[in-house]
Amino acid sequence: MHRLRLFLFRSFFFCSLYLSAQIPNYYKSDFELSLDSQTLLNQISELTINNHGTFYPYTSSETDTWDILRLTAYQYSDDENIQWDTDAEVFLIYGSDDEDEIVTNDLTRDPYLTCHSFPCEGLWNREHIYARSIAIPILNVNIPGPGTDVHNLFPCDSQQNTIRSNRLFGTGVGNSKINEIGDFYPGNEWIGDVARILMYMHIRYPDQCDAAYVVNGDITYDSNFYSMPDLLLEWNAMDPVSDIEISRNNIIYAYQGNRNPFIDNPYLATLIWGGPPAEDKWGYIDNDAKINQLEIYPLICSNEVFISNNYNESPFVYSISNIDGEVVQKGQTNYSILLESLNKGAYFISINNKKFSKTTTIYVQ
Repeated sequence: MHRLRLFLFRSFFFCSLYLSAQIPNYYKSDFELSLDSQTLLNQISELTINNHGTFYPYTSSETDTWDILRLTAYQYSDDENIQWDTDAEVFLIYGSDDEDEIVTNDLTRDPYLTCHSFPCEGLWNREHIYARSIAIPILNVNIPGPGTDVHNLFPCDSQQNTIRSNRLFGTGVGNSKINEIGDFYPGNEWIGDVARILMYMHIRYPDQCDAAYVVNGDITYDSNFYSMPDLLLEWNAMDPVSDIEISRNNIIYAYQGNRNPFIDNPYLATLIWGGPPAEDKWGYIDNDAKINQLEIYPLICSNEVFISNNYNESPFVYSISNIDGEVVQKGQTNYSILLESLNKGAYFISINNKKFSKTTTIYVQ
């Protein structure tokens, strides 16, 4: 009961700060968003490492990772009369549909339908989003440590977990699947969750869990040692933080003592690594007048668009996506973008230089 009360207090306390659209106290004393990207990265990494006070065993008769993951099923309000839904179910990573007869793509499941020995059809187990065998050294689950970090664990249908195995994450569209070159696409609803978990592992265990090892894709937005794969930056921007992620982050924080900063504010990734501008939960981009000075023109175009602003801010990174959300072109530019063989139709174009950003729609004719 003491631990439950501690959890409720810490979750309610942080939620009240989180909703204020300002930097929460958890972060305030440790860094400023105006720092250069490398210093900001270092300070966020140190904060995440230093606040990680407790590792829990993978499986134990005492509190273990199963127990903490089960708690992610319970939804609670942020008022003084917090209610726990004892009938709630855990969300299954990579899942999409509870209505059909296919078990492997279930979205939710009873918290106690867990797999501990075969056969496991209809049961869930613990998916390591950063695959155990890819880390260097591998993520050991026999002792509390990096392999039992609950931020990296997610309930998953046991068969779906086997399908993913230790495949690299790769491009796709729609529900989770193995793509045409053998990489695993987590599904439209989960790309942001996966990206932000991998970013956490990248900064929490920088010498063991480099995000570049677990993603099949280029790194073009930033070129320093701690660079982030383009695909994760794009997924982070395309799929905003969900209530599921916020609830998980609060629960794990109550036990481990540290938070996933990219759930608290996805825009931190943009400030550090560049790429398409992600959701800014802290109001860092709060000067609409300056943002509105950025112009992308012409909106109806054939083979080139231009960027103009009154602040001579450059260079910009950009991405162009089709109406299905697939990135079809990306790169870096100063003042113009050559459109590379785009078919006629509507596209979303985003530009960002870590200070200012803008997204608009263009029509290729």
